[in-house]
Amino acid sequence: MDMWKAALIVLSLAVPVSTATSGLEPVTAQRLILAEAYYGAPIFVTSAYRTQEHNKEVGGVPNSQHLFGKAVDIRMPNSATQLNKLIWALSQAGFTGVGVYNNHLHADTRNNPVFWRD
Repeated sequence: MDMWKAALIVLSLAVPVSTATSGLEPVTAQRLILAEAYYGAPIFVTSAYRTQEHNKEVGGVPNSQHLFGKAVDIRMPNSATQLNKLIWALSQAGFTGVGVYNNHLHADTRNNPVFWRD
């Protein structure tokens, strides 16, 4: 990976590359960078790839997309307008699973499109 791409990943994820992108499918990481371009502001990832053990610790579902490197959890924006813009940006970038929770957004690249609210 060249320095330009690495810099974009660090900017996009707002956490160290080794922490946030380790285990992510390349297409998921690329879509995250694209989503940030559509969004026009940094997207802060709070969770990405998870091991089986970590997934159990955080209460993840047994077949979570995080286990396959296809999902990220994102810090909730400060306003409804920004939330709508972020959901739109994720959709435009090719994320097919989007879930809205009280304190974060989940986005993944599953095969069948789905949207949910907790």
